[in-house]
Amino acid sequence: MLLIARAVSLGARSDLKVHEIFAGLASEFLAPIRKQVVRLARHNDEGYIRLYSPQLSRMSSDLPRLERTINTVLNGVLLLI
Repeated sequence: MLLIARAVSLGARSDLKVHEIFAGLASEFLAPIRKQVVRLARHNDEGYIRLYSPQLSRMSSDLPRLERTINTVLNGVLLLI
């Protein structure tokens, strides 16, 4: 039921790949339509990931959801390793 509700709330997007659709259903977050909106980077001497975006001020209210999404994806990747 949760996946159905998320699918309805996310709407139709013809620009998504299958893995992006699955990630959106799992996290309730889809990448914006524009390409290169955000970039994640890790410096070798730092123990955290930096988020770079020219639209950061517009995204600021959505940062908690973005953080949850990144954590969900990272946890899924770590399970595969």
